[in-house]
Amino acid sequence: MGGLVTFGLAASAALVALLSRAHAIGLIGLVFVIHGILVLVIGASARNLPFFVAVCVVGLLIMLGRWKAPPPQQILLLLALVLWMGLCVLLAPDEARAFFHYLRYAKAIALALIVMAICYEADGYEIIAKFLLVGVMLGAAFNVYQDLTGQHLLYVGWDPEQSRAAGLRGDPNDTAMILLMGLPLAWYFYYSWRQLFWRLVAAIGFFLIAAAIVLTGSRAGGLVMVAVIGLLFVRRPSMAAAIAGGFLVLGMMFWVADAYWERMNTLIEGEAAFGGRSLAGRLTLLTQGLSIFSENPIFGVGVGHFGGAFRDSLAVLATGGTSRGGPVAHNFYLEVFVETGVVGGALFVTVLAMSVLGLRQLDLTTRPRGARTPTLGFALMAGLLGMLMMGMTLSQGHNSVLWFVVGLGLAARNISVELASEGVGADSVREPPVAVAPRIGS
Repeated sequence: MGGLVTFGLAASAALVALLSRAHAIGLIGLVFVIHGILVLVIGASARNLPFFVAVCVVGLLIMLGRWKAPPPQQILLLLALVLWMGLCVLLAPDEARAFFHYLRYAKAIALALIVMAICYEADGYEIIAKFLLVGVMLGAAFNVYQDLTGQHLLYVGWDPEQSRAAGLRGDPNDTAMILLMGLPLAWYFYYSWRQLFWRLVAAIGFFLIAAAIVLTGSRAGGLVMVAVIGLLFVRRPSMAAAIAGGFLVLGMMFWVADAYWERMNTLIEGEAAFGGRSLAGRLTLLTQGLSIFSENPIFGVGVGHFGGAFRDSLAVLATGGTSRGGPVAHNFYLEVFVETGVVGGALFVTVLAMSVLGLRQLDLTTRPRGARTPTLGFALMAGLLGMLMMGMTLSQGHNSVLWFVVGLGLAARNISVELASEGVGADSVREPPVAVAPRIGS
């Protein structure tokens, strides 16, 4: 039965691709966001659903000619990253293990390339963003459902208050990273939509996502959420936003379980009743990771071999790993540099930086000069920055949703160049193709 549902969803995606390119790529993003929920509902047959949907949509769009080759420099940059990682696989102690992890990176980078090739016009960006917001709101609602029903994926039997919701990925921290991407989108659509009903939907979505991030119990997620909200407020300060933020803080103070504040308190005291060695372990990972990098600066220790590089069993135990597999990096920047060396790490960071700058360029191109008007480019940039900040605490450098947004950022740079050449931008009298939110309130 699950297989039939999976086939039906993939076929439906192909039908959508026939009707609208933007809706098709948005559907791909939606499936990647809610993949964890689909696996829980449909079963194991949905594990490869994003791959089937992407193949159906992309194959059809290529046959229909609804794509455009990205600039050669972007293709060469991504190709260089893939090839260098492949070289590090050949030099790894365990090639089979390295190849398995390499495929995860290769698929994620290929996804970014596909998004770049299909998203070559600005008109569809808002449609894609709506699909992403729907996916994040579904994930947030599922987190709240888990908390209300007690069906946590990370359940602590001796203290239920410490149980953590993790519906989107099965891991609370990974779930928090994806949820963070949706906060700026809800903020943007609140100002962009003119009808009261849809503005109310966006406002509810914003608070729902914030609540879901707290329910993950992620300390980094909570801190990054505050940083992202602060960035949004700096972009468009208003009394209404300040009041809403005050209610959000008060709601967290009275509604959030004491266990979450105990976890946050470990950032200051360095101790916790549950998993209390995690912060000390992260410091050990960082210091020894840098030491291993200094010993293997060019080619690294091999893709997927970060944990295996910890030869000291005491260090393995201190970081929560096992003597067999070793710990994970809990920092995808550290992980990539240690596993692929300075060249692979530099290429990886360059791709991420180019994506952020591309979204920033789209923001500058589609808003009046000097105005604080919310734009979709800024919202996507803020969401991507939130995910990248979470990357300092997660080993999710191959995360599909992350690379989907990275692809949007790389495509945004190309779109900005075309808009600028057409005279669309801050000093143009034309309406920008990417929606700009009207000024509402103070």
